[in-house]
Amino acid sequence: MWSNLKSIFRNSSTFRVGETKRKFFETTNADIQNLPTAEAFEVLMNFYQSRRAIDAVPMDEDGDMLLFEWGTYDWGNGEHFSINLTRQLTLLKNEDTEIWQLSLTYSYPPTDKLRSVGSGDKWCERLDQLGSFRSYVLGSSAMDGCSGQSSNSVEVLWEQV
Repeated sequence: MWSNLKSIFRNSSTFRVGETKRKFFETTNADIQNLPTAEAFEVLMNFYQSRRAIDAVPMDEDGDMLLFEWGTYDWGNGEHFSINLTRQLTLLKNEDTEIWQLSLTYSYPPTDKLRSVGSGDKWCERLDQLGSFRSYVLGSSAMDGCSGQSSNSVEVLWEQV
């Protein structure tokens, strides 16, 4: 669909959890703030597919997952429709674990169409689920509702949860 996405990534297949946000921006040529939602989510899914955090808990133990979330909310700044894709990494630090998330969140003015989408979430827990997860995200009614609209804001967060 976006044939130029393969050229967005430079070489370097591994990184440390603490370097995730920097590595994400270093390895892409994409201006995430100005990409349409679907294309930005493709970039993050490609980053998940091609780059491994060497100090994360193994994938088969939920150490590296994607989370897709959407819904209409009012968190005190007025009602908005939010659509988010997050890469969640679990770092084993000594005998404790820390959960870190790199999130892309696009906010849109609420419309009847977006309100009718409702809210929800879907996880991609393993790399072998990425193909069906990608199809779900890009074909979702949430993504369809945002298509062709301008977002109010784009937020890229890297935080411990």
